[in-house]
Amino acid sequence: MSAYERTGWRCPEVSARHRLYGRDCPMVDLDFPVVEYDSGSPAALVELKHIIAKPVDMQHPTIRAITKLADMAGIPFLIARYNPSRWTYEVTPGNSYARQYVFDVSGLSEEQYVRLLYSIRGRDVPQQILRNLSRVRPDGGRL
Repeated sequence: MSAYERTGWRCPEVSARHRLYGRDCPMVDLDFPVVEYDSGSPAALVELKHIIAKPVDMQHPTIRAITKLADMAGIPFLIARYNPSRWTYEVTPGNSYARQYVFDVSGLSEEQYVRLLYSIRGRDVPQQILRNLSRVRPDGGRL
């Protein structure tokens, strides 16, 4: 069944109604799912989460469903926990396509994260973009 609404951000009527559909028809909302794309074609699925969100359980049915969706599309699935106080990212690969770019949970600066997104597209980051990005690493050091 769908989980009870905890934040008040989503329509509680839809969640309550969906629970009537039974345990064999589960649904869950995602924090901030995005499709990174290039020239109208999907390049990656990314689940963005604030750094205060708990780390993702890769065996959770929701994550397994997103992983299968990305696998069917043949694109990387990444979980990116962002820290807006430093603009750093903790990136977890969600499938084998993502592990071609990120091998394990990786702490990245904003610059490194943007380079990753461009790399997935097979592109280089323009210098004028790089000038605007933070080079602070999650440990507080700089690149």
